[in-house]
Amino acid sequence: MAAWILLYKDVGVSDNSFKHTCGFFKESAQIVDSDFLKKGGSWVEGSGMLVIPGGADKPYDEKLRGVGCENIKAFVRNGGTYLGICAGGYFGTSKVEFALGTDIEVNEVRELSFFQGVSRGPFLKDFIYKSEKGACAAKIKLLHNGDIFYAYFNGGCMFDTCSVKPKDMENIQVLGVYADKDEAPAIVKCKYGKGYAILSGVHFEYDPLIMKDDTENQEILQPIIDAIVETRKARDRFIHSLFGNRKF
Repeated sequence: MAAWILLYKDVGVSDNSFKHTCGFFKESAQIVDSDFLKKGGSWVEGSGMLVIPGGADKPYDEKLRGVGCENIKAFVRNGGTYLGICAGGYFGTSKVEFALGTDIEVNEVRELSFFQGVSRGPFLKDFIYKSEKGACAAKIKLLHNGDIFYAYFNGGCMFDTCSVKPKDMENIQVLGVYADKDEAPAIVKCKYGKGYAILSGVHFEYDPLIMKDDTENQEILQPIIDAIVETRKARDRFIHSLFGNRKF
C-alpha cells in the first residue's frame, strides 16, 4: 500500500530541490517515479499528498502527460492534496510562460490545470540552469494574517490571476504574494473536486542548514540564508497553516 506522502523523483527533478524536499518531509515520504504514477491503483485513493518538487517542468509534462496527469487529477478529485513547488507549481497550471524570448523559453499548455491560468517566470531574476546565479531571497507576504517571511527563489513563477476566468477564481485562494514586486501571487491554493492543489513559486521547504553545505556558492547563498533564518517563525506558522500538526 502506498504511503500517505508520495514524493516525485524522475527526469527533471533537480538534485538540490529533491534533497531539500526529502529533508522537509524526513522519513515520511515514499519516493515514486512516473511509471508508478501512471500505473494508478491504490495510491490514487489511498495516499494523502503528492509532492512534485523543483527542477524543470517540461520533462514532467513529457513523462506524465496523458494517463499520468489523469491519475494525478483523479487523486486530487478524490480528496488528495497536490503540492507543487517551483517547477511543480508551473506544472500544476494551465499554461507555462517561462523565459520568453530566450533559448530556454517554454511557452506551452499543461494538462493538470489546477490553477486555470498562466504561470509566468522567472519572476524575480533571470534563471540559469544548474546555477545559483539567479537565486535570491523572495519576500513573501501572507494574505490571511500579514506575516512576512523570506524563501529561497530560483526561477520560480507568479500565478497570473488576470488570466483566469472569473468563474474559475471561485476555486482559487491566493495565500501569499511577492511583497516587493507588484504583490503578485506567489503561492496559491486551488480547490479541485474534494481535494486541493497548493502551488508555490518559491521554495519554502529549503533548509538553511542544508544550504550551508554548499560551500562553493556561499557568497550568493549566505544573504538568502540570513533572511530565511530571520523570518523562520513566520515561515513555520505558514507551514502549520498548510499541514496542521502533522509530523513528518
